[in-house]
Amino acid sequence: MYPLHLFLRLETGTGRDDWLLLSVAAAALTTFIGIWLSSGGAEQITLGLRGVISAAVNEIGREEGPVPDLPPGGEDIP
Repeated sequence: MYPLHLFLRLETGTGRDDWLLLSVAAAALTTFIGIWLSSGGAEQITLGLRGVISAAVNEIGREEGPVPDLPPGGEDIP
């Protein structure tokens, strides 16, 4: 069985230059995300999720309960 990186290289037909470029791009993206998270990005995500969850809970709280059954005469309940 081939290692994953060899399998991908054989299947995609890319050379070493492409893998070097992809590795550099992945390292740069990972570094950027790490710096962003350490400088308050995690707090932004937490506050955003808190707002979404709060809105969902409020929406659920506003939903009406089940409609009561009508009396046998079919009139509305007073």
